[in-house]
Amino acid sequence: MSDRKDGSMRLFVDGVLDKKYETNRTSFFKEIGIDYNNVISAHLEHKTGIKNIRNNKKKIIPKTDALVSKEKNIFLSVTSADCIPILFYEPTVKIVGIAHAGWRGIVKKIANKTIEKIIDLGGDPKNIRVAMGPGINKCHFDIGNRISKQFLPYSKLIDKRGDKYFVELKEIINEQLIESGIDKRNIENTRECTFCKSKKYFSYRKEKDPNVGLMISLIGIR
Repeated sequence: MSDRKDGSMRLFVDGVLDKKYETNRTSFFKEIGIDYNNVISAHLEHKTGIKNIRNNKKKIIPKTDALVSKEKNIFLSVTSADCIPILFYEPTVKIVGIAHAGWRGIVKKIANKTIEKIIDLGGDPKNIRVAMGPGINKCHFDIGNRISKQFLPYSKLIDKRGDKYFVELKEIINEQLIESGIDKRNIENTRECTFCKSKKYFSYRKEKDPNVGLMISLIGIR
């Protein structure tokens, strides 16, 4: 995963492909030894669209928040700036996956649905390793009463302070992963908060800018 020092990895500005960030992406991929032509990017919709990637012909996949693949030398990527990148690896069948988990996707179980896609490709949840990258923590993720109702199944992970509700999104994801059959010993959570560590990471809520810089997370099998 990139961080602030690597520059913004944003693909689109106001819905239009913006080439000025391509230099940042090219430099970052070169630094970590990945061919830019083999990077597949999700054009996020903040829903639960998931695509199985079979080749590198199409570089940007529209209207999707998760990607899975069994192909070697295909690197799946999502961008984020408070939302949580979730990386999946099934080492026995050799399947990788990546999901962008904002609160809407979490409520709609994007993690569970990505695991279902991996199972469809022959994966076994008992074997799947999962890592959650940096994202906003409960200390700074607050929602209003209307939205809080969507989190009722996870009420024990919500704190009410005044008229605001603070939600621990990563722990919700953790519960969902275990619900899908992932061994808790196979789940890694960095626990870093992008808002708290805004000198290291971009943070949408901290910067309050719709075109805030974005980090990129990638996973693939060489």
